[in-house]
Amino acid sequence: MTMENIRHIMAAFMILSAIAFGIAIAATEILSDRLDGSKRILFIFLMFGYAAYRTFRLYYAIKHKK
Repeated sequence: MTMENIRHIMAAFMILSAIAFGIAIAATEILSDRLDGSKRILFIFLMFGYAAYRTFRLYYAIKHKK
């Protein structure tokens, strides 16, 4: 297993973590005492946006693999 493969696995783990955390914040009352209203919605979109960004970067890295 090369370092490149390890980086791809870690990126995939980060994507799944960001999606899972975004869903958990959206579906439950986790952190409701700190995140309420628009801050909560912004944080959820931030998690999904980060997951989309990491997905694009992972796709680009795999596609342009030498």
